[in-house]
Amino acid sequence: MSKGKVVILPFIIIAVVVIAACIVGVIVHFTCGTENEKEKSSFDYTTPDEVRADGYNLSVNNAFEITDREEFGYAGKTEVRVSGDRITSINFQLNLFEGEEIHAEEEEKKIKEFVSAYSAALQLPVVEDPLLIQFADDETFEKRPEDPYVGLAEGDYLFEYSYRDMNGILWIVRIYSPRDNMVTASVTKYLDDSDFEDFVPQINLQGDLEQ
Repeated sequence: MSKGKVVILPFIIIAVVVIAACIVGVIVHFTCGTENEKEKSSFDYTTPDEVRADGYNLSVNNAFEITDREEFGYAGKTEVRVSGDRITSINFQLNLFEGEEIHAEEEEKKIKEFVSAYSAALQLPVVEDPLLIQFADDETFEKRPEDPYVGLAEGDYLFEYSYRDMNGILWIVRIYSPRDNMVTASVTKYLDDSDFEDFVPQINLQGDLEQ
């Protein structure tokens, strides 16, 4: 009997090792798959075919519309605009506030958190002070409050942050209030910035490198 046990024992050890290896392989497979899925971004698309390969169809207005998207830790939607066989721009839009009373201090905190989040994800500097662009009609704008965050919530201002990254690509971020109790943010990557020939971004990383 002792000899039988000695013969069987190596097979048991081998079986345990094989099973353990299979379990580890399955865990690694799903872990890596999840990480890759999390790392995938709408802004990584470079051609329309790449978007089609992910199962999206071009709409009648020459754009791929991707709903239920997550970027920078925020849920929103993406629009990939196309001209011929080229992507011209990729826009991600989300609501920072919706259906709640907006308080300036909380609004400022959430906006700065969002700016920090997309800046870290896109490897861009954090811009503390956005450009304040008139968003209301002249009569309303003349009566705007002193606090720009109150003015933003009331629809007087649009906040704009702009960058040219190290690859020369133009990014424009806009935060505004399209209606009461709503603040919307959009991040746009312009693969074709021919409409911005004279536009000077707040941050020009390419210019810094050339210097």
